This record gives sequence, structure tokens and C-alpha cells, in this order.
Amino acid sequence: MTHEFDRQRLAAALSTVNVRTDVATLDRIYRKLMELRRDYIWRISRKMPGGGAEPSKELVRVNAALRKWLPPPSPASHSQWFTTEHCLVHQFDEVKMAALIWLRDATTQVIERLESNNTEKTKNENPTTRLLRELYFIYREETGKSGIYNGGPAHRFVQECAAIVYSSVVVPKGFQQRLAPGLKRLGKKENGAYKNGS
Repeated sequence: MTHEFDRQRLAAALSTVNVRTDVATLDRIYRKLMELRRDYIWRISRKMPGGGAEPSKELVRVNAALRKWLPPPSPASHSQWFTTEHCLVHQFDEVKMAALIWLRDATTQVIERLESNNTEKTKNENPTTRLLRELYFIYREETGKSGIYNGGPAHRFVQECAAIVYSSVVVPKGFQQRLAPGLKRLGKKENGAYKNGS
């Protein structure tokens, strides 16, 4: 469910580009915006020390130790076994048992995600540019229109939605110049999609 303020902002952004603002449409688009928020926060945090550009040595060591101490079940058994030492730690508390397994599996998944994301072709792309491009794709999908000129409908839509995704994102005045090269690289250019405007 959206926050009321976000719902109002999203409804305003959609109405300026003649997209329906019924509850189902608002919820569907809001879910997309929240997915973009998670992706954007993850991408900007990668650029900070310890932000997850690649798995830290400490995370890899913790995961290796957990996998050695509490090995995943074999495909044949399908059930987790516990030693006396494990039982002394979790004290036969089901929540603690689940937490031990969760920590082992969660650290494994994080390592796999970080390693796979390091192979992305766009890993060095500016997170804000990527966000603006994804918002533009939502605009195209919802309106059936293309065209990225400064101050145009796509620019205004992206500006409003960017503020919902992450309040400190600034949509530049040179919106067209910022997005056009990336869209061309991705092969997303359509006939008449890039218009000159001020």
C-alpha cells in the first residue's frame, strides 16, 4: 500500500501525462517505483566503502565457517541435521534453529548476488542515470509515447517519480542529453524518439 502523500504525487504525475489514476494502476506503478528504489539504494551504496561492490573478506569468511560448521543438507536427505554442539547453541528453540540456517543461507545468497552483479555490463553506470532511464521506460510503457526533450511530458513525469523513489534525486535540466546516449547504447532508440527541444 502506498503512503497517501506518495499516492497523491503519483496520481498527479500520471494525470499530467493522461494515464489512468485508478487504485489498481497506482498500486502497480508504485510497486515498480519501490523496486527501483531498492535497486537505486543498492547501487549508490556499492560506491561507498563496504557498500557491496564485491563480497567483503569478512562476509566470505563468515559464510565459509557457517557452511563448514552447519553444512547444507544433501539433496538425498532434504533435512537439516544438527550436532550436539548445534543443539547447545540453539537450545532446541525452533526460532533459533531457523535463524542459524537463515544466516548461513542468507550470507550465501548475498555473496552470489554480489559476484553475479559484478559481471553486469552496466556495473559502472551512474546510478542516477540508470534510475532516470528506468523511469523513462515506465513513462513509455504507460503512455505509449516516446520523446525525451527538456521540459516535456516525459521530463516532468520522470521528475515527479524520481522524487517518490528517492527524494534527493535531481533530474537535470539537460535531461535529454543525460538519457539519449544511454538509450542509444541499449538499442532502445525508436524512430522519432529523440526530439530536439529546450
